[in-house]
Amino acid sequence: MENKAAARDSSDRDLYRQFQDWCLKTYGDSGKTKTVTRKKYDRIVQFLSGVEPSSADNAKFKFWVKSKGFQLGSSEELKAGGGKLVLYVPVKTTDGVSATEKQSLKRVAVVEDFFDIIYSMHVEMGVNGEKSRKHAGQKRTYKAISETYAFLPREAVTRFLMSCSECQKRMHLNPDGADHKGNNLLIFDSVWNDSKTDWVIF
Repeated sequence: MENKAAARDSSDRDLYRQFQDWCLKTYGDSGKTKTVTRKKYDRIVQFLSGVEPSSADNAKFKFWVKSKGFQLGSSEELKAGGGKLVLYVPVKTTDGVSATEKQSLKRVAVVEDFFDIIYSMHVEMGVNGEKSRKHAGQKRTYKAISETYAFLPREAVTRFLMSCSECQKRMHLNPDGADHKGNNLLIFDSVWNDSKTDWVIF
């Protein structure tokens, strides 16, 4: 996925920098998380393409790739993806009504692309490239993402939405939690386990 941060306004660029730093610290190559970084993605593609030679030190990695069932996209998808191989993984899903499960292929989300994926699902582009801000909540944004992608944690969506200035305005709170536009919010202070907690009642 191409980095689109350069085309965004300054508040979006600030959000991008903050979120990207957090993502790389939380889900980067050094983290023991169930996510896929660009480096790991490229290594999976090399393995599936037969480019990575077999050796004793990559046996665990090969077993993991096979156990997850990673698959490369078709040659048509290669053309549509701008020449980059698209990686998929089978995911068990239910229709929410019956107990039957079915498998569908989901595109593998790459840590370095989390911002662009969440941004595109959270803020849709309208006609003529204008932003048509829908700013769906956490559940709807995550559901929209999980219909297409795998390996993107809900925690990343929550973090993104907590940093979204438009969503903060809609909640009538500034990012620092202060009262916004004179709304009548009751804030109670309580002491619990020697830590101060602010309760906001709507």
